[in-house]
Amino acid sequence: MTVYEAPPPKRRIPTIVWVLLVLGGLAGAGLTVLRPQAEQLYTYIHDLIFPPVEGPTVFRSINDRDGVLVRFEVSPKDARLMLDGDPLVSNPVRLKRGKKRHTIIASADGHEPEAREFVDDTDQIFTMTLKKSKN
Repeated sequence: MTVYEAPPPKRRIPTIVWVLLVLGGLAGAGLTVLRPQAEQLYTYIHDLIFPPVEGPTVFRSINDRDGVLVRFEVSPKDARLMLDGDPLVSNPVRLKRGKKRHTIIASADGHEPEAREFVDDTDQIFTMTLKKSKN
């Protein structure tokens, strides 16, 4: 009696693997084709959020003839000062002389904020006393 051995079964790759390989290839090809458009879209959105700066920021000192010195005396002493929406970095502050209208806002915890407007045409001293909040 002759015994025949059956050949080993062929290993078959499941259909899902073929589907995933084809989809991966199509996705790779799509990214290759669409990459320039995606980069343009990214650049457009980035420039909307962060507009390009027109050159470096250069700080120049203002001499006595071209500038005015403005000092703010605020109570309480730990009050935060904002000049035109930006934190005040020094007090007194030297501003370029002109006719520009500025807004100073003083605020402190437990107190009501106070705002004043002024024009930068002469040296000035502002005294501000913040009122305690009713809370």
